[in-house]
Amino acid sequence: MRDNFEYRRKKRKSRRIFSSIIFILIILGAIYFLYNNHKLNNKKEKINLDEVFEGIKQADIVKNLVDKEIYNYNFSIREKELLAYRKKVKEEELAKLLEKGKEIDPKAFKNVKVAKSSVNTVPISVYTEFFKNDLFIGDSITEELKYYKFLYENNVFSKIGLNTDTLRKLLPNEKFGIEPKNIYLMMGLNDSVFVKTEEKFKERYVAMLDALQAKFPNAKIYLQAIFPVSKALDEKEDARVNNTKINSFNSVIKSIASERGLDFLDFSYLLNENQNYFEPDGMHLKSKFHKVWLNEVKNINS
Repeated sequence: MRDNFEYRRKKRKSRRIFSSIIFILIILGAIYFLYNNHKLNNKKEKINLDEVFEGIKQADIVKNLVDKEIYNYNFSIREKELLAYRKKVKEEELAKLLEKGKEIDPKAFKNVKVAKSSVNTVPISVYTEFFKNDLFIGDSITEELKYYKFLYENNVFSKIGLNTDTLRKLLPNEKFGIEPKNIYLMMGLNDSVFVKTEEKFKERYVAMLDALQAKFPNAKIYLQAIFPVSKALDEKEDARVNNTKINSFNSVIKSIASERGLDFLDFSYLLNENQNYFEPDGMHLKSKFHKVWLNEVKNINS
């Protein structure tokens, strides 16, 4: 009888030990699964970030900025936009209906009240086809035209942080994929951070323009006004860029266009009347704006 009792007691003890071992194994298994899942997510995130910053690394930001002339660039916004471009943004999403401003003469250097009109349903392929023989040159604002696939890479020459002096130095040895019929130039935003006077800016801009005309003597060059920053950014006391300086430099660009017999295009009114086009950093622009911008440029040569 006693032996039978001892046998049952040992059997219950063995079951408890076995159950405890199973429970511990389950806990360890769950920890192992969560740990590996966390590592996998981190790995995926790292891969995504590598892809996101691929374009930024290739741009070689620091080396392309003369004398460390760096403006207040919001990389968190840039990361978000590039990730959207790499992974999420599809052409049909970019082709959603946009409100189009009233057509006006962009050569007029004045703000024009924008009236709402019919929605814009032009597919992206219209832009790639229309501008296939043209070249857009500029900084990170212009760069978005190729990031959002509105234009082919051969039709856009841009670098983050690009200023007039850096562009002048790059042009002689730079290889371009096309011999452009038209060139749409937008430069000066980064200069506005550190160039103090209109006279100095004009000197830099003219030198850059000379280099551009030497590079492409047969191209028709359009000088675009620098886009304004948002009202919110403009009102910040510590902002490194502001619309007073931008307007001052635009006056210089307009005068250079007049002296050289070139067309001056001012699309500032598109942003003055619609602050929703700005990214949170107040300088860069949402993808939907670039379509509106290209529509206005397209109207010049249509």
